[in-house]
Amino acid sequence: MHRTKDGCRSASHETSSSSEDDPDKDSHLRFAGRRIMLLRANFADRPRTSRSERIRQIREQIRKGEYESEEKLNIAIDRLIHDVLRRRPQD
Repeated sequence: MHRTKDGCRSASHETSSSSEDDPDKDSHLRFAGRRIMLLRANFADRPRTSRSERIRQIREQIRKGEYESEEKLNIAIDRLIHDVLRRRPQD
């Protein structure tokens, strides 16, 4: 950071890295940009449901006994195992 003539701080262009310094930087930025565009497209296709409406739907599924499924249980178990293994100290 450096100060401009009026005393405000601004980022120095001298310290910013260029793609010549890091050739992978441009490809990472392009990938990130494409990923963001895909995520936005996926969310744009989804119907807009308020949080309170989603909670109401889930409560109704639980009441009817339709919320739990083998697939959801397997996902939860996989996530739990992944979390436990990730936190385990390395030998």
